[in-house]
Amino acid sequence: MCDSLDELQESHIIPRSIFKSLKRKSGQLVKVNGVSGVPLIKENSDLKEPLLCKNCEQFLSANYEQYGTRLFKNPNGVTKKENHIEFANFEYEKYYLYLLSILWRASVSTLDEYSEVWLPSELSNILKSCLKNKTVQINKSLRIDNFFRVSVFRLVDSTGTLTDQVIKGILTTIIGTKNSIGETEFYFAVDGFLIKYTFTVGKSELDARTSKNIGQLDNSTVLKVLKKEVTDFPELTQLFKELIKKAKSRSTNI
Repeated sequence: MCDSLDELQESHIIPRSIFKSLKRKSGQLVKVNGVSGVPLIKENSDLKEPLLCKNCEQFLSANYEQYGTRLFKNPNGVTKKENHIEFANFEYEKYYLYLLSILWRASVSTLDEYSEVWLPSELSNILKSCLKNKTVQINKSLRIDNFFRVSVFRLVDSTGTLTDQVIKGILTTIIGTKNSIGETEFYFAVDGFLIKYTFTVGKSELDARTSKNIGQLDNSTVLKVLKKEVTDFPELTQLFKELIKKAKSRSTNI
């Protein structure tokens, strides 16, 4: 990240504290592969690789991760509505860059679990520059959040097939796909929320600066997170179906 020659640490793509929270006291997670016939397995699942030097690890932790990983776990200032959840005292830029740091790390990772995330080197360098400089500004007129739009949703299942406890206990890898108009999207589920990145150039520079996606984060002191059905995301739906199927068939060595 800093382009220095310092020794690389064993770095996490998804922050370590998220894995630690999911594992609770067991120290392990149940891993499910979406491919039929592959059994559930219980393992450490602490995905990491030599990626960042110690200084960069500390930089990301202090400037982004400490805030980003606590936001949805702190009950203070949270108001639950019928169709959305509100979080008061929201620090937009810090949280946006926290999520951008995860996407950037996934894009340069060599782990198979993040193989669907790939960015051209020029775009990757822009993300890295924004992270290093703690800003969403690319230059005086352009912002990274005009092009990499981040939306956040609270996942629910109104059919009752999936309990809220199950939804909150799922951490997915980062899934790459194309939306209905051909834009590149990446998303992953964590703590009952779905994080979605949409890369768009817009119809024009003005459109890129002014148009918004559903659920998109904006520069407000109150974050409103819309509730969205799991079934609205086909890849997630298939993953959950495989999880339920494998759990019921007991095709596992847990």
